[in-house]
Amino acid sequence: MNTMKKLDLRYNLKCILRDRGMSQVELAEKLGMSPTNLNTRLARGKRCQIDLLDSISKILEVGLDELMTGQASSVANQSQNSEEDDMLKDEMLQLQRKLIVLMEENTLLKTKLALADAQSLTEKQLG
Repeated sequence: MNTMKKLDLRYNLKCILRDRGMSQVELAEKLGMSPTNLNTRLARGKRCQIDLLDSISKILEVGLDELMTGQASSVANQSQNSEEDDMLKDEMLQLQRKLIVLMEENTLLKTKLALADAQSLTEKQLG
């Protein structure tokens, strides 16, 4: 079972690297280690240090779960789309600000209408 987990991590990494158009040598360079050292550390499978896995996941922009299981999570997908998320958040903030302005205008209009009704009623009562 442990051998299978080791194979899964290395296989998953191989697939992710292929999808990203990156080699294990390039990944090792980005991690600041030799390809041999990276391969040795990856061979530990589940016992591979979490800091290494975390660094790999950040470089490849995948979640740790995808690295370990080969299946992307919604969280991993969200992190890959963080620029789009930021744009959507900005747009949402702008819409919220517009809504606040409209609500204030609506309240102001309701107040003006209530004052006009009160004034009209007062004039009828006095007149």
